This record gives sequence, structure tokens and C-alpha cells, in this order.
Amino acid sequence: MTLPIYDPEVSYNPIYCPRNGKKPYLRYNHDVDIVRFQGKFLASWNANETGAEGVPGQFNFLSVSEDFIHWSTPVKLFTAAAGCRNPVESDNQWQPAFINWRDETLFCAWCDYKARRTFVAHSSDGLHWENVEVPAAPPELEGQVVGFPTNHGLLTSDGAMLFPASLPYVADQYVVGDTRYAAHLISRDGGKSWHWSRPAEAVGWEELGEDPERLPGAKYLGLWEPMLFEQGNGRIGMLIRNSSSQDNRELDPFMKPHWMILYAESADGGESWPKCRPVEVDSIICRNYAVSRTGGPDTLLMVMNDWVVNLPSRIDQDRYFLSLYASPVCEPDLLLPGPVVQPAGGRAFYPNGFAHDGKLYLAYTYPNSIMGAVVQELPDFSGPFLMPRGGRTGLIVDRKCGVARFGHRWATLGVVLTESQTRADAVTVSGELELFYRREEDFPLLTVGGKTRDGGTLLTEWCPERAQDLLVFRDASGEKLELAVLEMRKAFRLAVTLERDRLLVRLDGETVLDRPGRVLRKFAFGGLYETPEWPVGRAMVQEVRLKLDSVEVSAR
Repeated sequence: MTLPIYDPEVSYNPIYCPRNGKKPYLRYNHDVDIVRFQGKFLASWNANETGAEGVPGQFNFLSVSEDFIHWSTPVKLFTAAAGCRNPVESDNQWQPAFINWRDETLFCAWCDYKARRTFVAHSSDGLHWENVEVPAAPPELEGQVVGFPTNHGLLTSDGAMLFPASLPYVADQYVVGDTRYAAHLISRDGGKSWHWSRPAEAVGWEELGEDPERLPGAKYLGLWEPMLFEQGNGRIGMLIRNSSSQDNRELDPFMKPHWMILYAESADGGESWPKCRPVEVDSIICRNYAVSRTGGPDTLLMVMNDWVVNLPSRIDQDRYFLSLYASPVCEPDLLLPGPVVQPAGGRAFYPNGFAHDGKLYLAYTYPNSIMGAVVQELPDFSGPFLMPRGGRTGLIVDRKCGVARFGHRWATLGVVLTESQTRADAVTVSGELELFYRREEDFPLLTVGGKTRDGGTLLTEWCPERAQDLLVFRDASGEKLELAVLEMRKAFRLAVTLERDRLLVRLDGETVLDRPGRVLRKFAFGGLYETPEWPVGRAMVQEVRLKLDSVEVSAR
């Protein structure tokens, strides 16, 4: 049976775009969150008229919509102008974050960083609010940091509410790259009281194999803008931005794409956390959004920029190709990049959203404005499926001819497994390939596992001395092993089996590699971890073909 191809419809509509002569004329718009409450859509973000971030005049604004298309004129959310019962008129307001409590009460966490105050506001109708000030920091860091809510809140299956928060140091101006801790505001009584979790701590560079003496002024990866999700087993996962290099050019050589997203998980409902570790996903320095359990008890979706840090230049000129990632289980290392969820061209970043009625509603920063997007339908994880990577050039899925054409080293077609296949004792992915046209010396055919650990790449490599195309396995350390000889314009079947602690590769039914060791249950035809070139849009220079109806997935 031919595997389905995940190709959702994505529609776009501006939530707010500044226009001359129309008030408020907000030239800076950022840090949006959205929510559905009592049949309406609400969007809130921090904005000002100056066009600069963090300057006087920055307020949290609110806009409302009945249909996610037509949005009301923004009003200053927590001030008298919006009918707030106890208004806060300070003009250094940041990053509103929502939780819908049973469609009865809407909560919104935010902060006044300059005044070092943190709030959890609440409303019974989404329009009239009451601000409640909460402790500005976890007790163990009181006076050192300021609670800085950052992302859409989490309502757990047992009714707990968690607002993730950055913890910038107390200073006249926060420094994003110099943040060692993150924590979460928690309520277990329906919002009557709030307390801080114990802080999560960043991992040290030395623990990643880097010499701290070579790293000026920075011993730890920077923690910023955490995002929470609930696993099927009730544990709480946290995805968090590594912002170490943002304000330190000397750290750039150490910034690897697979270090940009960090992860930790809590076994006690978010009250305490181990150190955060890097995730085996290439990305950039930016905020992510994640949501679990949309297609099963343990599925995971993430929205993040599918690009490479500092390409073509440093923040924020690398914030391209905002994309949807998918994994059949709540293990971020297994996330595969899929469709782009932003309008073609230009930058888009800082997503937030929610899933509702089989759709994913998103809002994010789009140059000088706030953009809304709707993804429908969401992935069906009941069976395995193919997912084209929209953030890379060179992949053509030709349904009429029944082939996928790979023209660039970085072109990728992911194979998303089911939960049972992911957790099985052994899983096999196979497909019929053909080397149709070659100009480069080597070309990835199939990527398995992680980039730097528990993984490797099967590629074809031209050997000029023998005038032959070889099948080669390159492991995560870069070591290569020749497996077989391939023939141009002759189809061959490649099969990879991952057991608990063993990797098997078969070519046309014959075993060509039997290698001990654990490999992450992650498959993608093409070069999943290959660095793309800039500018994008280069013509296809060669071609490998995959017969779509030949792709099979089995488990035992």
C-alpha cells in the first residue's frame, strides 16, 4: 500500500498590519499569543509606535475575531483603555501568554520587566481583565532574576496550569544570551494561587565537549523562552531556545544548528527539572511552539524555523522557513521537518497557537506585523506517512509519475512512523531508488537517527579511481564505510532495519551492513542534516529518484 503524503492546506490572514492614518499606528509588533475562548479568537502581543523593542511606550495589545479572518482594532489590554478593573499603565509590558480554563476563565501571564513585576491576569469574558501580581522570581533566585512569561501556557490533563517563563537577571536591560535559568508559574487550584517551579539550569559548554577556556565570558548555554507540553505518561516536556550566541559574536564558531533547541522533562508535574540538553534537530536562535496529543496519546508537533543558525547572517536575518515538525511520540529528537506554514518568501518567527477541531491555529511575527495561519488537516498518526520538507529546495514530489526527485543534497522526504513502530523491537524502512543523473561526488540517499549521535547517512559516492558509484555509510562521527557498488540508471532496493542495539542495511535483499549500536528511530530519504546553500533557488544539478509506491514500513 502506498504511504500517504502529508501535504496540508495552509491559509494566511493578517491579524494586525500598521497603516498610515489608522490608529493605533504600531510600527513594532512582536511576541504574539492566541487563544480560543467562548467561541471567539483572541490575539495579544507587545507593541509600540516607535518601531523599536523594549523602549518606553511598549504595551500589550488585544485584538478579537469571530472567524480568525476579521480582527478588531487593537487596544491596550491591561490598562484603563481596555476596561481593566485594576489597570497597570506602565509602558514596558512584555509577552502575554494565555491559558483557557474550561472556557470559564481566561488567564494571561505577562510582565513589566523594567519595574520587575510579574502578573497573571484573568477575565471571565476575554475583554475585561483584572491584574494579579505574583512573586517576581522563584524563592531561590529572589532578587537575582525577573519572572518573564514567554509562551502559550499549558493546561495539563489533571487540571494544572503552567506558564513557562524566562528568568533574565535583574538589570537595567536584560541580556538574552546571559540567562542561565528558566522556570514556570504553576497553579493547581484553578488559578486561585500561583507558585514558581524550581529553576531549570542550563548545561555547561564543557559537558558538550567544548573547552570553556575558548569561550569568552560564557560557561553555560543560554536559556530563553521555554515551551511546555505534556507527554502521554503525564511527564512534562520543555523545549527551550538556546540564545548563547545572540549577544556574543565570539561564540559564533561554537554555534551548531543542532544545539539551538534544548530539552528537559519533569517527572513531578513541572515542579523540578534536570539540566537542559541539546536536541538532534537543526534550527536557529528563536522561540518555538509545541503541542502534544493532537493525533494520539503521545504525538508531538512543533512549529519552528527550519533553517541554519547564522545563514545568511546573524540574528535575525536567518529566521526563514517557519515550518511544522512532527513526531509520533513525545521525544523531540525524533521530530522531522515538514511543510512551511508562512507565506512564501520573507521572514516569519515567534510562533504560538493551539489545536482545535483537527486544525492548528497559529500566529507569529511577520515583518512589522502579526500574521495568522491555519493548518488543516493535522497529521494522521494512525499509520506511517511521508512528509516533504518545505524548508529545503530540490525536492519534487511528482504524484503523476509516482516518483520523488531529489536534486539537491539537502532535499528531504521524511518517513513518519507510528507510535507502535517507533517503540517496536525492530522497524524497517525500505524503498526503490535510482541514480538518474549525477554531477557531484557524493549524494545522500537515506538519513537515519541523529546528527551527532545515534545515527548516520547512506549516500552514493563517486570513486574516480575505479570509475564507480559506491554505496557508503557515514556515521555520526563522519567515519565512512564502503558497502557496495551501485549502477547509474538501474533501480535498487535499499532497506534499513533498526533494532534496539543494531543497524542492518540491505541492498536488493542482501545484507551489506550489520552494525551494533543504538540508532534513533528517525528516517528521512535525502540529506536531513545537510547544510543548504544561500541564496536558495539554485537549479537542480543532479537527480536521485525514489519510487513512491515502493516505500514500505514494517515492525516486529
